[in-house]
Amino acid sequence: MITSNSRKILGRSPLEWFSSLPVFALLLLTLIIGTGEMVHGQLLRLGESMFGDP
Repeated sequence: MITSNSRKILGRSPLEWFSSLPVFALLLLTLIIGTGEMVHGQLLRLGESMFGDP
């Protein structure tokens, strides 16, 4: 049983924080990829408007 003197950070043990890191990393990666895709689409549209579509 976990005693009250064990280390806790915001009510969770370090093992609980460590076990949630992969989920957090996947969510962050999804956000970065989605944002990059939107920026890429906007840059393509800007390039087509500046230089025309051959």
